[in-house]
Amino acid sequence: MSTTETRGGRRVVQVLSWVLGAIAAAATLWLLFLLLVIASEWSGYVGHESSTALAILATVGVVPAVLAWIGFAIVRILARRGTRPPADGDGA
Repeated sequence: MSTTETRGGRRVVQVLSWVLGAIAAAATLWLLFLLLVIASEWSGYVGHESSTALAILATVGVVPAVLAWIGFAIVRILARRGTRPPADGDGA
């Protein structure tokens, strides 16, 4: 693989990392918004409404945020993996 291909591929991974980071940040803000909404209305819930609210929170808030951060972390680790210098074989 030529140097140009390596730099181009690395650039794509860096851009993908920034995009996934922005998505993860937006998902986290969405989760915080949902937590605030549920917390402000919690006293009005009766019976099964509280468990329904928590299930909805998990489905539309927690799961997307966790998946977004996992995707970002994987891409970020792979992007950084190629930029490290090789380790010395002498163990020093």
